[in-house]
Amino acid sequence: MYPGDDMPGVLHVAVVDGDEVVGVASLSPEPHPADPRAGDGRLRGMATAPAIRGAGHGAALIGACVAHARERRGTRIWCNARRPAEGFYVRQGFVVEGAPFDIPGIGPHVVMTRGLATS
Repeated sequence: MYPGDDMPGVLHVAVVDGDEVVGVASLSPEPHPADPRAGDGRLRGMATAPAIRGAGHGAALIGACVAHARERRGTRIWCNARRPAEGFYVRQGFVVEGAPFDIPGIGPHVVMTRGLATS
């Protein structure tokens, strides 16, 4: 759990295979750290089990978060993406913002954003 996970407006989604959780993501109303705007949402805790990667489950998790944000008139989703997952996020419509940075104990990351315009 992350601080704020139990606050109103936070979405938690999971992919379940049988009785096993094989993918998770959370979306919370949180402003972008460098460029805050109304309607920002932060994607965090995004993960899928290695055995199911490439099967579309991660894209489904992102899709659920995007749909949730749009329903609440969100305008943009941002995240701190691990560098090895950068390509996945690009394929989901995210773009890199700024230089890479290190999160101690976790590794290199980049901030990525995706606009939520429906047109």
